[in-house]
Amino acid sequence: MNVNEKTEDIQVLQLQLDSLNLVNAALQKQLLDEAEQADLMLRELESQRNELRTVNRLQQDLANRTQRVIDAVSSLVFRLDQRGRVVQANQQGLHFFGLHGLADATPLYLDDWLSDEDIQTLKSQIPPRPWQVYSNLLERVRLQGNYTGHHSLRNYQGEYRQFMLDATVIYNRQGKEDGTVVSAADITELKRLEQDLRQANIKAESAARSKSEFLANMSHEIRTPMNAIVGLSQLAMNLNLSSQLQDYLQKIKSSSDHLLRIINDILDFSKIEAGGMTIESLPFSIDRLVSDIDSLFRLPAEQKGLVLKLIVEHDVPPFVQGDILRIQQILTNLISNAIKFTEKGQVSLSIQSIARDERRVNLLFAIQDQGIGMSPSDREKLFQPFSQADSSISRRFGGTGLGLVISRKLLLMMGSDFQVVSVPQQGSTFSFNLTLELATEEQVQQKDDRYIQITAGSLSSHMQAYAQVLAGKKILVAEDNLLNQQVVREFLQMAGIKMVFARNGREALEQLAQNPDVDAILMDVNMPELSGIEATRMIRQQAEFANLPIIALTAGVTNEEKNNCLKSGMNDFLVKPIDPPGLIARLNLWLVPASAPSSLDLESKDCQEQGMEIAANLQWPEITGIDATQVAFILGGDQTLFAELLEIFVKENSVLICKLKDCLAHDQVENASKIAHKLKGQAANLGATELANAAGLLENALNTGSNDIQDRQKSLFAANERIMHAICLWQKD
Repeated sequence: MNVNEKTEDIQVLQLQLDSLNLVNAALQKQLLDEAEQADLMLRELESQRNELRTVNRLQQDLANRTQRVIDAVSSLVFRLDQRGRVVQANQQGLHFFGLHGLADATPLYLDDWLSDEDIQTLKSQIPPRPWQVYSNLLERVRLQGNYTGHHSLRNYQGEYRQFMLDATVIYNRQGKEDGTVVSAADITELKRLEQDLRQANIKAESAARSKSEFLANMSHEIRTPMNAIVGLSQLAMNLNLSSQLQDYLQKIKSSSDHLLRIINDILDFSKIEAGGMTIESLPFSIDRLVSDIDSLFRLPAEQKGLVLKLIVEHDVPPFVQGDILRIQQILTNLISNAIKFTEKGQVSLSIQSIARDERRVNLLFAIQDQGIGMSPSDREKLFQPFSQADSSISRRFGGTGLGLVISRKLLLMMGSDFQVVSVPQQGSTFSFNLTLELATEEQVQQKDDRYIQITAGSLSSHMQAYAQVLAGKKILVAEDNLLNQQVVREFLQMAGIKMVFARNGREALEQLAQNPDVDAILMDVNMPELSGIEATRMIRQQAEFANLPIIALTAGVTNEEKNNCLKSGMNDFLVKPIDPPGLIARLNLWLVPASAPSSLDLESKDCQEQGMEIAANLQWPEITGIDATQVAFILGGDQTLFAELLEIFVKENSVLICKLKDCLAHDQVENASKIAHKLKGQAANLGATELANAAGLLENALNTGSNDIQDRQKSLFAANERIMHAICLWQKD
């Protein structure tokens, strides 16, 4: 090989070496770049790792804080997975199940701790599922996404406790179900308290019923002899007696009135306590109010040597609107006390206007005496029931201690209260304010609260006015009290009525069997062996006496007692002591046919006027088809009872009409006639004269086989539809 060839080889090798160097340099640079990039990636990875550690630490801190929060909650708190297993619980929840942690337990389902009754309830609330149901509670929650309900959970000791469960489904960011949170508040004690309260209410209601029954019985026991005392006194005063005997009788009457006031005080107190007292608003005259007070107390004051001053300031309007009976009751009690506790000096009533606008006036009533007065400690006991300011007062002056209590409660119902100023041995002043609507003289004249007073002297003549239509009627009187029998006998004899007597319900049944021709029965409610209520029910089971008028004689004064009489089958009732005009009016209502001579209408004008006055005074409800005058007189102005009787009438009327239509459709003429007769009596008792007349005409058509039965029944159904529609409209208003 020559030199040139070697030189060329060397040059080639040099070129290859240079190329290798270049490649090596490039590789080194690439390696350096990749190393640098790897270093950057490592640093980034470390940074992300640190961030992840921070996030994990924050999440753990948050989880710990969340756990501490739910641990602080008194309720049991659980988180369930999608199968209903408990995957998280607060300390209260773990403690309830006797666990230290969920890791210590086999899979825990709340369903396993619910009562069997709760499980059945939950199962009944969820529809069938195409998948396996692990938790009925979870499926119930899924129905609406949340659920609240009362359930019993069993703790680790086997004791069931009552809980209010609140459960809500939670979702992740993708909107998929991520579990359920359940909180359970222990309401066992609340349930126990609720049960105790329910029992207490039952006992309270029972006590209230017992109290009402006691008052009713007491009223009966007192009013029964009072009936004899008042009735015989009235009868005796019709006789030609010496002045001495007349004086005795007058004192008997005065004592009877006093006893009745005591009875009424007790009943008023009970009625107010039971929420049964209502305040009316009627036009009245201030002068009339003061005049009545003067009539009541002028003589008693003069008999004690006291001066009675009644002062009405010039700025007091003459006519106002309010509950005159309750205002008079309050003033009567205060002035009576003032006269009772004052030995000498004067007693005064003053009325003055404090403020006034176009519609109202604020009146100040003040009663001042110069009597024994009261200390501050005595005044604190002033309005306590059945107590006097000083126990020695009861012994010295008498009284029940209820008058002021009732008066104050009445005042509170009218939006006012007493102000009392008193100095021992100098006297007392009781005052109160009342805001009353202004009225006009025309309004007072239209609604004048005049009630006809039948005096003993005119008793016989008043009775005889009805003798021409009641004479010859035969009445069965069921009354266990012999004195009351005598009173009723004397009253009915004046009207020429024949009587048969029974001393109890069983005798009444026997007498009725022996005297089936009686025109009516006067039935005492409370009698030995068989009560009037029970006897009436047995009488109504006998077809021949299904429509015989039965009028209750009762000392009961509550609406419940009156309703019991009517529900038993009685047609009407009279409250003892028996009012002679009321007794005769009731008998006329049930015994005198519509075709009676018109002379009765003339003789009974007073009763009709009384009914008109009652209806006007009490603003009696105006219902198309109902004679307000008649029903107001029958019910003695008791609007509450009228409303209750309307409800009873609506219910019974619907049944009777259905039965009547059925009987007519099946040609059951006799039964249809009886139903028409009963409907006639019910309608008449309510003052529904059009319906009563229509029922009477249908009854007559059925009994006589008339050709106009179809027309009569159409008229009855039309009248019934009108009266029922009118009652419905009134009840809605």
